[in-house]
Amino acid sequence: STPLRLANLRVTPGLGVRVVTPLGPFRVDIGYAPYDPPAGQALYFAAGSNGQAGQIYCASPGGSDAQRADVSACPATFRPARNSGVLSRLVFHFGLGQAF
Repeated sequence: STPLRLANLRVTPGLGVRVVTPLGPFRVDIGYAPYDPPAGQALYFAAGSNGQAGQIYCASPGGSDAQRADVSACPATFRPARNSGVLSRLVFHFGLGQAF
């Protein structure tokens, strides 16, 4: 995990709308994420068949496509491709109740 440092903080613009309902506030938030996502592990789960347990595989670049008993051994080198368009960087959040 990344230690909490001032240099690691990011500021992003966004806006939100709240509507009062009998169950609590309904929230819709839209944020703009200008930063590229950090690299991390990419894992995939292959479901088992005929009552067999599924398997977890490493899909990160530099990792093998073999079953990993210890998923922490999968390298944290995967970085999803980002579209440079503005709409691809919008992040939407919906919720019912207080944010925290």
